[in-house]
Amino acid sequence: MKYIKTEVSIVMTMFIYVISITAMSIEPSVIFLYGLAIFHAVGNAGTRVARNVLMMEEIPNEVMGRVDSLFRLIGTGIRIVLLMLFIAGVSKAGVMLPFYVLSCILIFSLGIAIYYVLSQRKVAANVSNKSIV
Repeated sequence: MKYIKTEVSIVMTMFIYVISITAMSIEPSVIFLYGLAIFHAVGNAGTRVARNVLMMEEIPNEVMGRVDSLFRLIGTGIRIVLLMLFIAGVSKAGVMLPFYVLSCILIFSLGIAIYYVLSQRKVAANVSNKSIV
């Protein structure tokens, strides 16, 4: 069985999540919403699990709690700010504008993640076995 790297798994599940959110904002239909709910769930849960696996692989155990707390603090802060902006957007411009903004933010984040994975592949390709001690 062939496994994929954790970073690639994060990008794949993030892509599924971005597609489901963007499709929901493009075609606001109840049947379509229920159809996309499974992709929304898989993308969200898959990204969270893969992110935790990546943190466990890359961060030493001595500082894992502090790093995890920092990431949770930053994530909660971003959620609070976006929630305030989206509530203001719903009251001023309607429901669809915050969905469009969220889709743009997610597409931008997906682009950053893809760029990171591709740049890591280039770095890994340039490292020779002789330089590793």
